[in-house]
Amino acid sequence: MAKYLSFSRVLEHSITTIIVVCAVASAWAALDGVRRRGASDQRSIGREPTKNEWLELTDKSSMPSVVVFSDVECPACRELAPQIEQARIAYSGRVRFLLRNFPLPYHRRALAAATLIECTSSEHERWLLHNRLLANQDSIIHLDFMQVAFAAGIGDTVRLRKCANGDHGRQRVERSLELTRALGLAGTPTVLIDGSYVGLQNLNSLESEIERVLRK
Repeated sequence: MAKYLSFSRVLEHSITTIIVVCAVASAWAALDGVRRRGASDQRSIGREPTKNEWLELTDKSSMPSVVVFSDVECPACRELAPQIEQARIAYSGRVRFLLRNFPLPYHRRALAAATLIECTSSEHERWLLHNRLLANQDSIIHLDFMQVAFAAGIGDTVRLRKCANGDHGRQRVERSLELTRALGLAGTPTVLIDGSYVGLQNLNSLESEIERVLRK
């Protein structure tokens, strides 16, 4: 009987050890997955654009420009959005802020959202819709994008829907993706000011970079 009890305790201890080891392994695997997903959402610097590429990215604007590559399902893009919006308002008329869509392939609705954004009729509307989608990022899988567009203040949703179902928006997204591949970008958000990549930690760092360009 004593031998049986001793064996039972050993067996119970072994099973407990196996469960703990499996739990730890699962936790490390989950943590590694989070790290990998987080890394792929961070700004990934490639080569700087050529003069012709920068002219295309900025629609040939002669005004100092900030170009933001973004994905509406990217958590880091949502964190950066309020800073970009504040700077966009503060430097209105002096600096042009341009949104460039970079839907990442593992985000389920990023491509559809990018296509809709490309169908807006102005840069202002692009930012309005982009920011509203980012604000609803946690429920984006179930969102009605047209309702979001209407709530964002996009007036002509009939035209928007027609465009989104056609080729225009899709072709613009494809061209944006071609540019990201040519530049060697791999993640979002990526920000260029006056053709150079910048690292942004907060609103002050963004404004400092803009002021540096304006002083040139």
